[in-house]
Amino acid sequence: MTESEPAVQPTSTLESSPMPKINSSLTSPKPVVVSHRNACTAEALRSWSRWIRDVLAPLLTRESYTVLSADTISNFRAFFADLHCTTVMIDHLRYSRIHSALEEIVEQKTRWPAWIVEQAGEFLRAWEEELGSLQFIRADLWGPGGRLAGVTKLNEGDEGIMSGNSLSTRASSNGEIPSRDKSRKSSWNVKGGEGPSKAYAFGHNGVTVGDWWIKPAAAHRDGVIHASTNGITANKDGAYAIVMTENEEVNTGRHEVIKYRASQAEPGRFKLMQGVATRNPVRVLRTWRLDSQWAPKAGLRYDGLYRVLGYGVHLASNGKGEDDWQYTFELERRQDQDSFERSLLHPTADEMDDWKDYQRLKRRNKGEDLISLLFGTQERKSQESTTHDSEADRAMSFTTDSMIDRASSIAAIENMVERTLSVDSGYFSRRESKTAIWE
Repeated sequence: MTESEPAVQPTSTLESSPMPKINSSLTSPKPVVVSHRNACTAEALRSWSRWIRDVLAPLLTRESYTVLSADTISNFRAFFADLHCTTVMIDHLRYSRIHSALEEIVEQKTRWPAWIVEQAGEFLRAWEEELGSLQFIRADLWGPGGRLAGVTKLNEGDEGIMSGNSLSTRASSNGEIPSRDKSRKSSWNVKGGEGPSKAYAFGHNGVTVGDWWIKPAAAHRDGVIHASTNGITANKDGAYAIVMTENEEVNTGRHEVIKYRASQAEPGRFKLMQGVATRNPVRVLRTWRLDSQWAPKAGLRYDGLYRVLGYGVHLASNGKGEDDWQYTFELERRQDQDSFERSLLHPTADEMDDWKDYQRLKRRNKGEDLISLLFGTQERKSQESTTHDSEADRAMSFTTDSMIDRASSIAAIENMVERTLSVDSGYFSRRESKTAIWE
């Protein structure tokens, strides 16, 4: 996973560390050497993009550009000089998202020095002239290393097509506690990845504070939780993780001590109770649907390890005119881990890009089946390869009736998808390669 880094301190950071060096999706810049008038590597472009979008742009929405130090301005000049010497291709833009950073500068033109805005606009116009419209350059969410790689949606009736490692049914032979069934209309299938067994381990279990996913199913793929739904991850040996959503967090006004509310329908509640005696930590994740000041504005975020201090049980209305037993747990955040402020840096601008793209695809394919959702990414790729003319969208508009018969095997469908989707950079998820694609 990513290396531990301190929380962002914008003003002092800009003065002491004008050049960015950002690991994964964290936004704390560190010095990096960029030689003048040399072509930029893809990794350098990505670092600059994240520094601009996650550090400088938010800062300049609050402050005048006069807060930018002389070193920062000098390094921008060196960066633009190096960028003039760089042959930029679509894959470089998709990997680094530097075009999105420059677009943000142009959009915030009154907040930036005029010469930086002018330079950013010149690069964007040159790239559009050479590569075509930049608006369709997006991440391949289902491609290798993508945020939803190996994760596919099952709508009602699809369980007959997708058996195997489906999250809609949970085996109990290994002692795991099944996840809640909230009268779901759809479920998710995870292909590959670590599988559910890795989630049954105490501690961070390979994840870092602030790690972020579009869907709980992707966190399940990475071994963080045991299912694609919310609730408690537990087995016969104890509770390991909590995914809080909706009204499950009681407002305490504090992030170091929180209260988690579980209903009597939560099968892992008794194992979480045991945490008082065992003192084993649990991973706490928050969804964007959680009614809390600490909830992420999109997706699902890992906020660190907490220890169960105690719990209470009382009767409460379930909203259906009935009383149910409600369990309230008090948990304290452990101090021997990255700060909670690091978690609040997520979702980053890159992560929000992918979240919005997923939501756009979901709206477009609402009511359609698995194949339509998967081919949404194929449609974008087709639009890129045909210089994004208006005919591309119509040419790739698949309907459910024209798809393969629903009785066809899912393997055939996935093979078709793999042939049509191009390989993406894969830097989005925690399973990324540590080596840049372009040297």
